[in-house]
Amino acid sequence: MFDVTRRLAAAILKVPLTPPDPPAGSRGSTAVFRASPRYLTYKLLPFWLSAAWSLAVYLAVGVAGFVEGGPVVRVLVVLGGLFVFGGLFVGYCAIRLDYELRYYVVTDRSIRIREGAWLLREMTLTHANVQDVSISQGPLQRMFRIADVVVKTAGGGGAAAAQPGGSGHQAMLAGVEDAAAIRDRIRAYLGRQADDGGLGDDPATPAQAPAPASASAGATVAALREVVEAARGLRAAAERRRAEA
Repeated sequence: MFDVTRRLAAAILKVPLTPPDPPAGSRGSTAVFRASPRYLTYKLLPFWLSAAWSLAVYLAVGVAGFVEGGPVVRVLVVLGGLFVFGGLFVGYCAIRLDYELRYYVVTDRSIRIREGAWLLREMTLTHANVQDVSISQGPLQRMFRIADVVVKTAGGGGAAAAQPGGSGHQAMLAGVEDAAAIRDRIRAYLGRQADDGGLGDDPATPAQAPAPASASAGATVAALREVVEAARGLRAAAERRRAEA
């Protein structure tokens, strides 16, 4: 049933169900990561607790009103039940759809994060601007064996919003199982950027190495000698013309 609801919601909200296009990077370096299924359970836990409380209150009030009240009260109880159950269904679908549409794409030059259903957000970071990559994990996340990979760019600080997907100068790959492996992968790419001087050249098309200094100096000397020989020839020709005149 949710699959039909997901496709209907995606069509209404005009959001794509497929992964985003890979950001800049060399061929073969693209890796697509998803949030763990345990991340969905982690997000649904407070929802189910809230749902249980709402249902308990509704049943305590609604049953008494339905049994002891008149026709109008009973109609209100039924309408209230439809409102409660409808709200819970919409809330569940919103959390589930946010999980389904969450993608993290990493290449050797960039990171792209897409999340959200009602408000679709897509962020792209280049490794040249990344300053730090760390792992954030709370007690409940440790229980579910998931963590967040936090990527901070130039100018980021503690005031940056620590929300899934990130804000300002901070991005987050939320709810992944292999957080350490993803962090190490990004750090390895950052090390390559540092070795390349931050230019981010594509390894598949390496830049041509500059000529050695000795070879360049030799070519300059040879060119100067040719200029000198040409000047001598012009001088000799001019002297012959003066002698003939």
